[in-house]
Amino acid sequence: MNSKACNLCNSTTNLIFSSLILNKYEVKYYRCSSCELIHTEPVYWIEEAYSSSIALTDTGIILRNEVNKQRIIIALTLLNNLSFTFSKFKPYNFNVLDYGAGYGILVRMLRDIGINAYWYDKYTQNLFARGFEHNEDIRINCLLAFELFEHLEYPLEELTKLINSFKPDTIIFSTLLYEGSCPNKDWWYYSFETGQHISFYNQTTLNKLAEILDYNYYSILPDFHVFSKTPFDTLKIQKYFKNIEGHFVKFSNLYYSKTFNDHLLMKELLKNKFN
Repeated sequence: MNSKACNLCNSTTNLIFSSLILNKYEVKYYRCSSCELIHTEPVYWIEEAYSSSIALTDTGIILRNEVNKQRIIIALTLLNNLSFTFSKFKPYNFNVLDYGAGYGILVRMLRDIGINAYWYDKYTQNLFARGFEHNEDIRINCLLAFELFEHLEYPLEELTKLINSFKPDTIIFSTLLYEGSCPNKDWWYYSFETGQHISFYNQTTLNKLAEILDYNYYSILPDFHVFSKTPFDTLKIQKYFKNIEGHFVKFSNLYYSKTFNDHLLMKELLKNKFN
């Protein structure tokens, strides 16, 4: 089969190559002629791919969360202060949900700075942010979706469900965009060895996705993006990302760490549990 309907916009796709997945399955990859999404044939290897929810090859998990923590603090603070007058900046005090939070590393890091961060993950046991699970009483203003989009077989369908469930004003997410017509098979982001990456995007794809979902789309960095109900000037925000570490230090000083208060809250939780 040399073509199939696109998993995002249902347009015609073209077969671009086949590759060995999990070192055992020969899998076809297609590219949409309209939205330019690259995706695999229907996924039948999912259980094997997620036998370990965190891939063995993911040696960058701690470093990635450290970087994402800094980027998120800068982005949230700027989005909360679109006038960009630093002397009048206010901290972002709304609720944030890390969807597909894995072990909860990022949620714990954000709470340690002072963000009202919660987690949700139906596949992975949370180790670092226990007690801060999302519940329906928590209004989510910003949804974090890091290392998620490339795992979605039907991005529009699955993101529509997500948005209908949480109704976020802002979605901050990571996925590495491809450039040109099609990356070579040696592009590391295909992650053939793990079988977990099954959808790949460029700016055309994300523009189409945001348009359908009724959000404004902005790429701050090649792997750091925002869907926002409120339009903003991308260039102004990108200016702050030229010195991420320096601005992170300045911005994090606007917040008050939740580390000790969370400790007290968990002590109270345990006391109530055993009384």
